[in-house]
Amino acid sequence: MPGVGVPSVPVSDMRIEIDFEMDAEGVRRGGEALLGLAVGPGYVVIDLGAVSRLDSSGIGLLVHVQKRKLEGNWHLAVTNVQGQPRELLDELRLLSVWADRRPDVRTAPGGEVEAVLQG
Repeated sequence: MPGVGVPSVPVSDMRIEIDFEMDAEGVRRGGEALLGLAVGPGYVVIDLGAVSRLDSSGIGLLVHVQKRKLEGNWHLAVTNVQGQPRELLDELRLLSVWADRRPDVRTAPGGEVEAVLQG
């Protein structure tokens, strides 16, 4: 049967730039907005380039987004991670888990941003 096993919904990408610290205070102020955007089919690419602080609250928020995406059999990628957030994600071995694995990336890193979240 033609088309069996092929998703009828096109895969879309959403790139979200985080512009708040991913600590307890920042997550309290901006976390709900991220959860509200990270829905639907496709890849959610979270750009952490403006984040200089990440703690367990920020990790928890990213894990929550990951869980939501996995429930729909879609994917989360975290990009542009630097400084302390990179060190923590690397130590927790989460950089490889959240690596950008999109099969066909048509926009260069730093391309069009769909949302900028500020806390």
